[in-house]
Amino acid sequence: HHMEHLDALLEVFPGALIVQTHRDPAKVTASFCSMIAHGRGLFTDDVDPREVGAEWLARQHRMVTLAMKERDRAPSQFLDVHYQHLMADPIGEVRRVYELMGEPLRPEAEARMRRWLEENRQHKYGKHSYRLEDFGLDRPTVDERFAAYRERFGVEQE
Repeated sequence: HHMEHLDALLEVFPGALIVQTHRDPAKVTASFCSMIAHGRGLFTDDVDPREVGAEWLARQHRMVTLAMKERDRAPSQFLDVHYQHLMADPIGEVRRVYELMGEPLRPEAEARMRRWLEENRQHKYGKHSYRLEDFGLDRPTVDERFAAYRERFGVEQE
């Protein structure tokens, strides 16, 4: 949700450095819709997955569009981290963040991070499955909506 309000964030914190993560919008949208539908299901038995899909596709598109506009005003305040790179080399990506901040990644912090990664492997508690189609969406529609974002940041399909 911060992506909708980067203008306010940078106004209040003009020296802020923003780490923007990037992942295939089709994966993100399906995952987010699943989370929203589950959350709504805690309070009602009447959750319309298609309504969730339409609402959150539009909302995520708006967030990405607003973030791209704000980046044009302050490009040096952003660091891009791609999901594939983060998964392949999490410590290397964290090191890039520290470098942007002008701080060293101290050995003791790196050791704690490595220990945490070892103890908390992805899917440690099982894998959650979700599909765009569960929410009345499809890949061509999502790809079309996010084409400019994908092109600008080199975001690949997963």
